[in-house]
Parts: sequence; structure tokens; C-alpha cells
Amino acid sequence: MPTDESLGQLEPASRMAILLDAADAASRLKLDRHPETLDACMNALNLCRTWMAGGAVAPDELAHFVDVEVGEKSCLQESWFQEDAEGCDAFIFVTMVVAHVAHFAYVAAGQETRMSESIAEAGWNLIDTLIEYGRNEGLLSCRLQRRES
Repeated sequence: MPTDESLGQLEPASRMAILLDAADAASRLKLDRHPETLDACMNALNLCRTWMAGGAVAPDELAHFVDVEVGEKSCLQESWFQEDAEGCDAFIFVTMVVAHVAHFAYVAAGQETRMSESIAEAGWNLIDTLIEYGRNEGLLSCRLQRRES
């Protein structure tokens, strides 16, 4: 992981790769007590990587992880982590990273109008939040800088 470059100034693919690596590490370290959630997170992160590599992944497939309806899959709800704050932090971080990738998948496909509100808000403006959240929760270990306006 770079230590001297600003994440916000990197090309989107480089930025997303760094965030995916951080989300992957957070999942493996903090979600081990939640195998169903860990499996779902790893699948979502793998779909993100496949899309980034040019694979045939529809934006809706990425968004499905983020836009889970309440009651649809309990292991993908924050309430699943009532007794595990670290697991919840990791889950939120992974969800934000997947939403960020999904946002750009919709943009690349020219399907911006199909984004949910949470995906629409996960574009460039999410970078500073991701960096701050990742740092505060110990999920980003490198010295990434906030995006300069």
C-alpha cells in the first residue's frame, strides 16, 4: 500500500484496489466470528475485483450487497453485530467500499439513474469519509491523506 500518495489523488482503479485490500483485511480480521457475513463480504469484494478487471459484473450485482432490504438477509444488517462493535465497524467499512465501487460501475455502464440513494452518495465525495472511518477504526494502516479540493 502506498504511504506517501494521497488516496483521493490516485486514479480510481488504484484507489479502489487499495480500499478493496483494506476491506478484505478488515473482513478477515474482524468478521471471523460471523462466518455468514464474512462469506458475503468476501463474495462482494471478489465481485468488485472482477468488475475492476473488466469482468462481466452488472452494477446491480454489486449494489445488491449494499441495498439489502431489512429482513432479507440478517447477516448483512448492522443489527447482526449488537455484541460485536469491531465486527460492525468492519462490516460498515466493507459496505462503504462496495458502495463506492458500485457507484463507479453504474457510472461506467451509463446507468446512473438506476442507483439507489446510498450508491449515488458513494462517489468521489465518499473518499474522505472512507479514509477517516478506516483510520479511526484501525482498518486503514497506511498514511493516506484526505483528498484535496
